Amino acid sequence: MKKASGAAFLISLLFCLWFGMAYAAVEKWPGVDETVVGKYAEEHGRPPKPHLIELEGDALLFAFLMAGVVGGFVIGYYYRDFTAKKSVTGESDAG
Repeated sequence: MKKASGAAFLISLLFCLWFGMAYAAVEKWPGVDETVVGKYAEEHGRPPKPHLIELEGDALLFAFLMAGVVGGFVIGYYYRDFTAKKSVTGESDAG
């Protein structure tokens, strides 16, 4: 059951990413960096630097969001292993 739900989640995530990339190629949306931050940086004499990973629009923000989601799931899944106290023999005391 876990494999089927994990595969369904992965397939739906890949479909959403594919659909987003296909739609982004049709119509360009300016990102927050270009519209707000870039404008104020130029006004104060600090031109914006290029991104480490070149993604257009808000795709960079979406990438950080997905990294946070994946990290949250991993930490949530292994929370008990991270917080369990280990005895001298290596066995956990919690359960």
